[in-house]
Amino acid sequence: MASTTSNTIILKSNNPDNMAQRTRQNLGNGAIVPGELLVWATADVDQHATAGGNAQGKKVAIENPFSDHGTGKAIDHAYADNETVSFIFASPGDQLYMWLKDGQTAALGSVLVSDGAGALQVHTPQAVNEAGSATFTSYVDAIVGYAAEAAAPSGARGRIRVDIA
Repeated sequence: MASTTSNTIILKSNNPDNMAQRTRQNLGNGAIVPGELLVWATADVDQHATAGGNAQGKKVAIENPFSDHGTGKAIDHAYADNETVSFIFASPGDQLYMWLKDGQTAALGSVLVSDGAGALQVHTPQAVNEAGSATFTSYVDAIVGYAAEAAAPSGARGRIRVDIA
């Protein structure tokens, strides 16, 4: 019986350059797991730390095919602090295997944004006060993508297929 669990982060690429993403590398700040949304942290990359915040180019950590990751899958091998992290700038139309925050319920097509810890969460639109007395911050680049499958991790964050916006 064939496995239904992916062993790679990039499931489909919309890149016209031989359908392969161009991998970037940079030092990581802290432990980073493939599939996490990243942000520049001074000169390093780190887990995206603003829940619902701008995605900043949709940088996503990918597995390191050259790592000695033991018996587990490369996508489950975390990069150590100050290790060189491989990542891509995800493009609209790509499908990636990312992380969904624990306790979230994503239906097929749910809008996904950063959870502030490298994973994604279902977007909840900001309520608008019709009287105009409430203020809130609106991010113009917050949507990372859309759920390409239903998922509802419980007890720990879980993997989810994401169509990049």
